[in-house]
Amino acid sequence: FKHFPGHGRADAHGEDAPAQTPELRSLEANDLVAFTGMFEQMGDRSLLMTGHLDVPGLTDGGEPFSMNPEAMAWLRDDIGYQGVTVPDELAEMGAITARGISVPDAVEASLVAGNDLALYFGDLDQMNEVLDQLEAAVADGRLSETQVDRSVERIMSLKGWLIYPLICYDLRFPVFSRRNKSMEYDLLIYVANWPERRNRAWR
Repeated sequence: FKHFPGHGRADAHGEDAPAQTPELRSLEANDLVAFTGMFEQMGDRSLLMTGHLDVPGLTDGGEPFSMNPEAMAWLRDDIGYQGVTVPDELAEMGAITARGISVPDAVEASLVAGNDLALYFGDLDQMNEVLDQLEAAVADGRLSETQVDRSVERIMSLKGWLIYPLICYDLRFPVFSRRNKSMEYDLLIYVANWPERRNRAWR
């Protein structure tokens, strides 16, 4: 499902510039009805893309929904969505680049906020920069191992419903995993449009 909480009445599209939706109360009465209905039917068998959207009354701290911890907590605790979440693309979207956020910072912020996966267009060197920053984030406590473990649980649950191979193969979003044995955690990163490196693993 995408792009939560909805681009329909936003004043721009996140591809071009930061986009603002109507205020939260209006979204709850209108735009979110379709989403919540789908959530009730699909539960944890789904993947939700969070949008780079400014929502008055919810994301007033300056970060878009996809990078806002309060917004992600609202999605989980108030709306009750417990499936996998992935933010909209983090390297080229105007809603991110206009804020001057680097790709590693954008990936970290989206995961710290509560997303389970990160999606961006990039090459192998950039991927290693991202992974290095995420390892540092876990080591420094900015991204907790408990949160990483919970994300892995959600991802594994989704894989159990056989949706994961469809996403990875047909949409050509290979998964990269690098394991740091001393810290005992896995980091799973989606990197779009790099099929030649599908299933490559760092150990």
